[in-house]
Amino acid sequence: MKTAGRIRSQTLKLDLLAPINIYDVAERLGVRVVFDDLKTAEGAYFKGNPASIVITSLRPPGRQAFTCGHEFGHHVFKHGDRMDEVMNWGSNEAEEFLVNCFAGYLMMPPTVVGHSFTIRGWNLDNPTPKQAFIVAGVLGVGYTSLLNHMTYALNKLDARQFKQLQSVQPKNIRAELLGVPVEENVIFVDEHWPTAEISVDAEVDDYIVVPHGTIVEGGVVRHVERNDAGEIFQGVCPGKGRFMNSRLDWAVYTRISRRNYTGFARYRFWEDEEFDDE
Repeated sequence: MKTAGRIRSQTLKLDLLAPINIYDVAERLGVRVVFDDLKTAEGAYFKGNPASIVITSLRPPGRQAFTCGHEFGHHVFKHGDRMDEVMNWGSNEAEEFLVNCFAGYLMMPPTVVGHSFTIRGWNLDNPTPKQAFIVAGVLGVGYTSLLNHMTYALNKLDARQFKQLQSVQPKNIRAELLGVPVEENVIFVDEHWPTAEISVDAEVDDYIVVPHGTIVEGGVVRHVERNDAGEIFQGVCPGKGRFMNSRLDWAVYTRISRRNYTGFARYRFWEDEEFDDE
C-alpha cells in the first residue's frame, strides 16, 4: 500500500482522486507492455532491458488490466522472471500476495474508490451491482476485482454483501444497461467521468453508454441507439475520437483498439488500414 501510494504521489505526481490507465503508467515508468494470444497464461514479466510485461489478449479487459498491475508489481519489487498461469486473488504465496495487494492499491486506492461512488451520490458501504459495475469501468478493472478489493483490502463490504454482489453476473448488468444481452464489454460513461485523467478505452464491437445528447467527433464509434441509460455507441475501428455534450459542457476522448489486439500496447490505438479498406 505504501509503495503504491508513493508511486502515485511522488513518481507520477497524481491527484489523490485520480484513476490511472495501468498500461500507460507501466510504459511511462520504463516497462514495455505487449499483448499476445497466450492460451495457457494470464501474463508474464521479464526483467530484461527494457523490462517487459506480456498480457494475454484472450481475457476480458478488466482482468487484463489487473494482470498488468500484478506483473508491474513484480517489476517494482524486483522479482525475477514470472509466468503467471492463473491469477489467484487469494494466493498465500508471499510474492504473489504482495503484488496482488500492490496492484489493488495502485489501481483502486481508497480515495479514488470512495470518490468514484460519492461523487455519484452512491453509498460506498452498500453499493448496488450496477453501481459497482459502473465504478469498475471507470477504474479500468473487472467487476470481481473491485468487489475483492473492497472486501479484503478496503473492508467496505462484509461477507454477506460480497456474496450477494458476486452472485450477479456482469453479463446481466450489461443487459440491464443496454436493454439486450451482449457478449461484448459495456462501459458506462457519465458526466462524472474523470475526463482530465483518463480517456474511454474500448475494443472494436464494445459498447459505450454516454449521456443523452452526446455526439462524437471521429469515425471510431457509431451511434446504435438511445435508451433510458443514455446514447449507446459501438466501436467500429481502431483509432481515436472524442465524445462531446454541449448541454453538459462536457467532452472526453475515446480510444478504440482492434478486438483481441496483439502487439505493443503503445500502438494499440493506431488506425488500421484493414478497417479503412472495409
